[in-house]
Amino acid sequence: MEFNQNFQELKKNLYIVLENLNNINDENFDSNMNKIKNLAHGIEERKNKVKNSLITEEYKSERDEYQTAIKLINEKFDSIIEKKKEVQKKISMELSKTINQKKLINYQR
Repeated sequence: MEFNQNFQELKKNLYIVLENLNNINDENFDSNMNKIKNLAHGIEERKNKVKNSLITEEYKSERDEYQTAIKLINEKFDSIIEKKKEVQKKISMELSKTINQKKLINYQR
């Protein structure tokens, strides 16, 4: 019974992390990342409880059930990082253009 409860709680927390990642934006980034960080600690503890309550073969077979959520979380983090890199690149280009325009104005004087 303890295994099932821990395993269900583990899966629930993984999907809560995924939901927080899906709802992340610039306004709630910090608060959602703090929630995710706290959930990650709980997930790690829960995972260890599940792992310790089973023999190795049972753990391996049950682990596959939540691997999908973990994969989705990793993909979402990668997506967020890529979007932030794109924004950073655009800002960098705009800043570079502004600096170049300023230099041109100074040269024209």
